[in-house]
Amino acid sequence: MKIGIITDRQFENEHRVKTWFANITKADEKPVFLVGDGPGIDRLLQRLANNNKYDCIVFKPIHLIDPKAFFKTRYFFIRNQQIIYNSDIVVIFASENPDGGTKWSINFARKHKKDVFIIKS
Repeated sequence: MKIGIITDRQFENEHRVKTWFANITKADEKPVFLVGDGPGIDRLLQRLANNNKYDCIVFKPIHLIDPKAFFKTRYFFIRNQQIIYNSDIVVIFASENPDGGTKWSINFARKHKKDVFIIKS
């Protein structure tokens, strides 16, 4: 099962992430984690997956891949689209009142008929 993970920059509850990770990895089917490359929770999830020998695919916005690309906010939306398109389910680690890119990602995943699980801080 491919689990797409979108993280809200305001979400900082590492304990909740570690608890979720411990529970999801108890499942019979070995998950593959699809994550962004932001600081904080994205990097924590990468470390948890790698340290526990789970596959983890990291999606970066284009301006971090192509040195000729100029920074554009929409590249983060495109990265989140790619994570969602390639996921079987989507888990969103969100602040109490998600807005901006997090809210957009929730709506985009639902529009594309993905099962969405929101874990709030």
